[in-house]
Amino acid sequence: MNCIQRKGYCTEKEVVYILGNQYRYEVTDTQIKRCLNEIMDSYGLKKVKANKVLKEQYNIKSDGYPNIIIEDIN
Repeated sequence: MNCIQRKGYCTEKEVVYILGNQYRYEVTDTQIKRCLNEIMDSYGLKKVKANKVLKEQYNIKSDGYPNIIIEDIN
């Protein structure tokens, strides 16, 4: 949530990395992928594929169009 509040979005990889510092990375990676949808529902978040508009809105500098986690405003 801190990452989303600071930047407006977060990637799945960032979530795993942040939690991987507290727990073993391999365990975190597997567990997050299993329960990410439930976590996002609990916090009012959604995962979307970034497009040109979203990349400009969130100032994303990566190549391609990554999946990002953002607040579900609806």
